[in-house]
Amino acid sequence: MRKSRILYGMILLIEMGLLFWSGSGLLLGMLTAQFLILVLLWIALRLDTEKLKLSLRMPSACLAGRELLLTLEIDKKVFLAAGVMEAVLACENHMMNMKNELPVRVIFAGKKHMVQIPFQTDSCGQSQIQLKQIRCYDIFGLMERDIPMLDEQSMVVYPRETALQLSLENLLSGGWEGEQRTLDRCGRDTSEVFELREYQPGDDVRRIHWKLSGKMGKMLIRQASDTFRCDTYVLLDTGHMDETRNYPITQMAAAVSVAASVSQGLSELGISHYTGIAAGEHLLSSPVGESAEFQRMLNTWMTVRLAETKGKALSYFMLEQFQQHYNRLIYITNGMCPEAFFELPPELKITAVCILEDKEEASVRQQGNCTILEIPQGELWKTMYTIAI
Repeated sequence: MRKSRILYGMILLIEMGLLFWSGSGLLLGMLTAQFLILVLLWIALRLDTEKLKLSLRMPSACLAGRELLLTLEIDKKVFLAAGVMEAVLACENHMMNMKNELPVRVIFAGKKHMVQIPFQTDSCGQSQIQLKQIRCYDIFGLMERDIPMLDEQSMVVYPRETALQLSLENLLSGGWEGEQRTLDRCGRDTSEVFELREYQPGDDVRRIHWKLSGKMGKMLIRQASDTFRCDTYVLLDTGHMDETRNYPITQMAAAVSVAASVSQGLSELGISHYTGIAAGEHLLSSPVGESAEFQRMLNTWMTVRLAETKGKALSYFMLEQFQQHYNRLIYITNGMCPEAFFELPPELKITAVCILEDKEEASVRQQGNCTILEIPQGELWKTMYTIAI
């Protein structure tokens, strides 16, 4: 567009110089016609843009790691002079504190246009998307006119599904009562938080936990409790940097995916638990029992801005002395465990999952009361890993 304007301007300057030197009437007529063309183009372009209708369509939610096609619809019956539209698709991911801009260019060639805009969802979190800096040019690229930006739209990108699975071997040896602490007073609503026990003759078959019974090899019954209490805590401790390095967004998103997979797996197995994530200057704890509670927790997480410095969630967890109220901690982080992690009390049974960017193979090691599983980031989506809880 700029080249067209420069060329047209140079032609006008040359003609004006020749007109001043020769005084030719023909040159005066040509110069007048060229100025008139500019005026007519400006008027026609203004009429086009005033009646131009734009709309951007996108899903309200999707999974991370997929390429979407956003649809830009342009509705206009007749174009008098408009030939090209340029704009910027701006996306702000609140969770990752990340902003991206994608250039968009449309060539008008009919009454209604539907343009597919590729959009990569690499990172989870709630994103605000807006088409702005919209500008129309005439068919010669000489005149331009700005169009008001479209309204901002929200899209939730949920964490990518991992290949992790949970093993209940440690729970079997210790029994259910030691892993999940509930009040003795039982409720009647099977949708409430529950503890599990073996089936006995006369029990309501509707309370049988079929999925877990198949895994355990014996019939288990849900026994409802009227108060949500549990001894398992899932802590997501992620951040953009620590004392030694900065972490890529993809590694942080992988840690969020692992934490979501662990919580969902516990919920599917009927293990009530709490999840925690650093939110500002405090630890945001959410109870998770049924699948509906997991979904509410996940929706809340997607609106939280992750900490700049890794280790904040662990600091809040220790500062508020949460370790005194739980028997088991499942700790998920990007990178290695910080030094403060090894200061947790020895009576707390800990499983740590570390997502590493530059590691080639997964490894597991035991350090005191801690089981530390180190997983390469790229293998999360390819290889099945088992986390013993």
